[in-house]
Amino acid sequence: EAAEQQEGGKYGLKFQTAAAYLSIIGHENAAVIEMSGLTEVEVKEILLRTLKVDAVSNDLVKLVLDVSSGNAFWCKSIASFIKERGVKELENTIKAGDNKKNSLKVLILLRLEKLSIEHQLVIKYASIIGDEFSERMLSAVLPPRLQTTLSESLELLAEHGFILCIEEYPVSIFGFQNQLIRQTLYELMPPSDAVHIHLKVAEFIEKTYAKNLRPFYPVFVFA
Repeated sequence: EAAEQQEGGKYGLKFQTAAAYLSIIGHENAAVIEMSGLTEVEVKEILLRTLKVDAVSNDLVKLVLDVSSGNAFWCKSIASFIKERGVKELENTIKAGDNKKNSLKVLILLRLEKLSIEHQLVIKYASIIGDEFSERMLSAVLPPRLQTTLSESLELLAEHGFILCIEEYPVSIFGFQNQLIRQTLYELMPPSDAVHIHLKVAEFIEKTYAKNLRPFYPVFVFA
């Protein structure tokens, strides 16, 4: 029961007062790290390291920097894509996408195609739950045939960069690497399936957190 109580408040439903954050930032040992976009030199280093080559063209570096807008995650994802499919395929993908955001969506879908049907279903179901989800909740909404291998599926999806493990104890909590990945996968699910999964999520929450449903009211309203 203690584990279940700690699991509550996840899934993006975290209500913290501004004062709580200010007290942390105001601590004498606290440091604020500002994330800025990568430079051409840093993008080049990522490409060299990922592709395991001695040199890359300046045009390729500028192309990756432009499409990714200097975002470190997307730079690494694009570098991995080039390693798997080649520069020509990247250029075709960018042309097909029309703009940066659509190009990144196409990259996500092409990487998704490399997964088995079972793993694709697991990540699509997870996208319906939210930006964060517990292994227990995902298991509750999955078809029985996918439940037995869920741990292995989540490990593989993390290796492929779709999700990451946020918390391992007392319950396993995962989250999507970024919202664009989740949004792209969410859009692949038929609306009727999404509604069905939302209802199963609501049923799981109602059963598991019957004594403390208040943090989950937004979920019930949406379902």
